[in-house]
Amino acid sequence: MNKKQSKFKQGMQNLHQFMSKWSTKIAEALINFFRNYHFIIMLVVVTVAVLIAKIATIPMSSGDSFWHLSPWVTYIRDFGNLKSLDKIPISTVFFGNQRYPYGHDVLSGIDVFAGYELEYANYPVFYFTLLALVSYLPISNLAVIKLVSYAFDFLMAFGTLMILRHFKKSKPIQLLGYAGALILPTFFINSSMWGQSDVIYGALIVWCIYFLLKDKPIFASVFIGLSLSIKIQAVFIFPLLGWLWLKRKYKLWYLVIPFGVLFLTFIPNYLAGMPFKVPFEQYFSIASTYSQVNMNAGNIYALFEKINHRLNQSSVFGIPIVDAFGIPLALLSLIIFIYIIYYKGYEVNGHSILLVAAIITLFTPYVLPHMHERYFYLAEILIFIYILVIYPKKKRWYLIFLSQLSALITYSHFYLGEPLLFDSTRTGNIIAAIINAVVLILLISDLKLLSKDDEHLKKVLVDGELVDQNMIVDEEGPAELLEENN
Repeated sequence: MNKKQSKFKQGMQNLHQFMSKWSTKIAEALINFFRNYHFIIMLVVVTVAVLIAKIATIPMSSGDSFWHLSPWVTYIRDFGNLKSLDKIPISTVFFGNQRYPYGHDVLSGIDVFAGYELEYANYPVFYFTLLALVSYLPISNLAVIKLVSYAFDFLMAFGTLMILRHFKKSKPIQLLGYAGALILPTFFINSSMWGQSDVIYGALIVWCIYFLLKDKPIFASVFIGLSLSIKIQAVFIFPLLGWLWLKRKYKLWYLVIPFGVLFLTFIPNYLAGMPFKVPFEQYFSIASTYSQVNMNAGNIYALFEKINHRLNQSSVFGIPIVDAFGIPLALLSLIIFIYIIYYKGYEVNGHSILLVAAIITLFTPYVLPHMHERYFYLAEILIFIYILVIYPKKKRWYLIFLSQLSALITYSHFYLGEPLLFDSTRTGNIIAAIINAVVLILLISDLKLLSKDDEHLKKVLVDGELVDQNMIVDEEGPAELLEENN
């Protein structure tokens, strides 16, 4: 019995040693693996966690998805997926003095083209191509809509990461940028809960900025064209191109590229049989879709909501007064701003490109009429990236908070059906407009921190001492002296 106990005890000790040895080796291997690949591991963890959250929100619907987005997918599926691209999808049908979304049960068995009044989709045609490609999957209409946006959510997050990497920001900051672009409230709500497509053109503009930072304007122009193919609001980035052109960093002929790319996105529709002029007409119809002076945006027109109706009713030569004067004044304001930063001589570098891009994409929807609350999307992502880039030299986290708060206040009217934090939508819009004005002023104040082209006086080595080149008087001139002393 003692021998058996002794053998058992010895066996347990041997097993313990064996387990201890291998558990230590496994633990060390796991720790080493994490040390070597911690950044990739954390990216995977964030990606999986966000994917789970996004999948959970697929069933969540909104007024826009009920009346517009989901009917488009129904139409696309009814008429052969990609084959349906020969026509613009139908949004709603007016039947029996009532308005119904296309595909509604009430319309079952009815030929909607038999004299009924129809409302058609008001997006550029390339968005319907994306929906048609995903519509082949055996999933719900909402899933089709959201999967398209989800793909660009991650494209935008990766673009944010690449911009931060360009600035040689730390791995934690890169990870924060990737995660923030996915989970900051307005970014998550916009695509995951609301089912909107702003992230598509937003992601493409982020990559446009990345290629501008890399001094690859042709690639940047391609992404501008792709962005325009989704949302006309991509033009908000054009004033930045104007500044870069004045600084001789962007050539005018590059502007041919975005419109060439835009035309190429029409090809699936032409192959399906769409008349040549329809994709172009679609852009004109989009521009005239919204007649209200302010579409729940936190911009300057929210401050004058009481006179918006009068502005909308008055006209000059048949043109609404808000268009006849408001749009030219907005464009003039942008031109003056671009001229001022050009006149000030700010140097074109990574920081200045990001800052000017953030200012322009906030300033443009702030001064234009007919703006939706979602049209500040570009500004929100570019402000977020800019703040991460200037950290830790400047800690301006509150700008991210303010831009998100402003958007949430205006988002609540459409998504929650009631104002957020305030008694009325009008009050909320005014507060959002004030917040956006504060953010805009603070961003503009950062311009003074930028280096200027003529700020750093060139110096040359003369007799062992650094001397201001402009102070040198020599028969050969400063240029020759500089070359001789180098």
